[in-house]
Amino acid sequence: MTRTNLQLRKTIGEQQTLIIIGCVLCILLGGWLAYGAYVSPETVTEQQTVSTWSLEHEFEHSAIVTEPNSVFATGTVLEDRNIYFGTLAPVLDVNYGTTYSGESDGVTVTEEATLIYRSVDDDSNVVYWSEEEPLDNHTADDLQAGEHTELAFEIETEALEDRLNNISNELGSDPGSVEVFVEAESTIEGTINGESVTLTRDHRMELDLGGNTYTVDDPGTISESFDETTTVTRTVEPGPLGQYGGPLFVLAGLVGVAGLLVGRQNELFTLTDAERDWLTYKQNRTNFDEWITTVSLPAQVHDRPYATAQTLADLVDFAIDADAAVTEDPETHVCYVLGDDLVYRFTPPTEPASTAFEWDEEAAETADRSPPTEDTDDNETLPKDTDE
Repeated sequence: MTRTNLQLRKTIGEQQTLIIIGCVLCILLGGWLAYGAYVSPETVTEQQTVSTWSLEHEFEHSAIVTEPNSVFATGTVLEDRNIYFGTLAPVLDVNYGTTYSGESDGVTVTEEATLIYRSVDDDSNVVYWSEEEPLDNHTADDLQAGEHTELAFEIETEALEDRLNNISNELGSDPGSVEVFVEAESTIEGTINGESVTLTRDHRMELDLGGNTYTVDDPGTISESFDETTTVTRTVEPGPLGQYGGPLFVLAGLVGVAGLLVGRQNELFTLTDAERDWLTYKQNRTNFDEWITTVSLPAQVHDRPYATAQTLADLVDFAIDADAAVTEDPETHVCYVLGDDLVYRFTPPTEPASTAFEWDEEAAETADRSPPTEDTDDNETLPKDTDE
C-alpha cells in the first residue's frame, strides 16, 4: 500500500466536514450557473432597425452667354461653375430639387426658394439690414420613391448688384459685410415605412457678386438617411461557464458527496492501527533520511543484547543524544544504533495489504518487511523519547 494512498485517505477522513461543505458549495454554484443559463437566461433590450429611408437635396445652376465675345459663342450654356462671367452671362438659372427613397404610399413635399441679401457683423453676427425676394415655390403631392421635385428660377445678377449699390448709397456707410444667398426650404409629410413623418430642411446656396464675375458656392448633393427602429428584447446566449460549467459543477459536487458517503459506509477513510503505524514510519523515514545510513552489519552484531525503540523517531532522537550513527539493513530495513553494551533497534511495521482504493504508485516496493523472529527473553525496550 502506498504512502500517498494512506495519506490521502487520512486527509479525507480528517477533513470530511470541510470537503462536504465544499461539495455543497460546488453544487449550489453549479445550480446557480445552470439556472441562469437554462431556466432564466439573461435578456437585453435594444433598438432594432426595421426600415431605412433617405432624402437627397441638390442645387443645379447654369448661365447662358448673351453678349458677343471672342471666347464663347452666343447661346453657350455654362453649367455648374464656381465662377461665371457677369458681363457675358448675367442671368443665373437655378434648379433645386428633392429626391425621396423609401417605402410609402406617397409623401407630400412643399418647397420654397427665397433670395436673401443682408448686412451682417463679422464678429457678433448681428444683422444690420436684410431684404428677401421670393423666387419660386411648389407642392408635390403623392411623391413616390425615386421621384423628385423641382424648383426653377432666375437671378439677374446685374439688377441684384444695382440694388445692393443703391442700398449702400442710401445708408451712406455699412458697418457689416453683405451676404447674398438662396435659401431653399423643404417640408416632407406622409407615412413612410408605416411611420408618420413630418420634417423640414433648409439649404443654402451662396453668391458673391464681384463686378465682372460672380461666384456660386453650392453645397452639392446633400444626402440624409433615416432609420426607423423598434425596441426588441432578446435572450443572451449563455457563455461556456454557464452552459457547461454549471452542470459540471453540480455533477462534481454530487459525485464528491456520494463518494464520501460510500467511503464512510465502507470505512475507506478510517485507517487501521497497522496502517497508521506504517504511515508514521514512512513519514519518519523520509524526514530523517539524512541521519540514516544503509549498511549491512556483521552477523555477530545480532548476537548482542538489544533494546527496541517504539518508533523510528525515538531511535533517531536517541542516536542524536548519544552522538551515534543510525544504520539501516538494506534487506530488512531494520534500523540500528550500536552502543557499548547494547544494540538499539527499530523494526519497521509490516506494510498493510492493498485495498481497492489504492493506485499502484510504488509497485517496485515488494520486499517483505516483516521483522525477524527474536528471542525476547533477554531483550530490553528502549524508553520512548519524552521530547517527541
